[in-house]
Amino acid sequence: MIWMSLALAQSPAELATAIPGAERQLASCEARGCPRHVAARAAWLIALDTYLSTGVADGELAATVAELDADLFASFPDVLREAATEPLAWSTQVGGTGDPPAPVRPTPPDVGPEGDDEDDGRDPWRLATSLTIEVLGPDGAPLSGAFVRFLDEQESHRAHSMTGRWTGSARYLPDGSEVFMLKGDTLPIEVFAPGYGYVREDVEITRRRRQLHTVTLQPWSFVVPDGSHPAGEATLASYTKWVAAEAELVAEPTREREQAVLDTRRETAPHARDWYDNDGGEDAHIVCLMTATPRYCD
Repeated sequence: MIWMSLALAQSPAELATAIPGAERQLASCEARGCPRHVAARAAWLIALDTYLSTGVADGELAATVAELDADLFASFPDVLREAATEPLAWSTQVGGTGDPPAPVRPTPPDVGPEGDDEDDGRDPWRLATSLTIEVLGPDGAPLSGAFVRFLDEQESHRAHSMTGRWTGSARYLPDGSEVFMLKGDTLPIEVFAPGYGYVREDVEITRRRRQLHTVTLQPWSFVVPDGSHPAGEATLASYTKWVAAEAELVAEPTREREQAVLDTRRETAPHARDWYDNDGGEDAHIVCLMTATPRYCD
């Protein structure tokens, strides 16, 4: 286990607590700008948490930290420093100068008692609900390799490889806006995993502090009928490779296996879209939605 060398988080449990705030901060830096040290700290936390929880070294985030704060980058374990590729494009334009303040772990939303819905003038994120989507297999065990996506957000979120959970309190829309999850909202979500199919359902936010929503996925596969368009066989072949690559990554995470998952998923999407456009039906649509976005597939 890797332990933090800075006072941003003192243990894996504290690191997990800090991640929602770091994700909000990084999205805000991208959309509206922020001091360099603020963006660097957020990227550092997320990159380290991703590595600790999944074994995956995020090269873009590592390079982003290197771009923004060389000293902070040097505190990464070797595997993250070696994984650095190209920084996120917006990070090269982040402003701000001077020494960063002493690091402070993000404070959880300070909301009122359950049922107190009056807007008292506090920042919206302090009123937001921390929503956890838990993805289980048919045996009730957490499902590795699961993804969660909000329909208005388009981009998918990978659930924790050990707990099968994703937690957040805001969605970041394609136009750059930040929308918080508030009591009374109804949020359409998609949940899927390679080899386990796809579910679309609504989540009603009924609590003010924290809410857990559980989704159970069943094993799923498909066949390509005789006489189908050639894209059907191409979809099946690439989807099968994606399922196998995901299983290998879960069994033993490495940079090469992470890249194989990304490559096979990307390879599958255009085949599935082509098959869907040529009478592939519901199976083609599901595979497309699992490997691309609703905007691309619908």
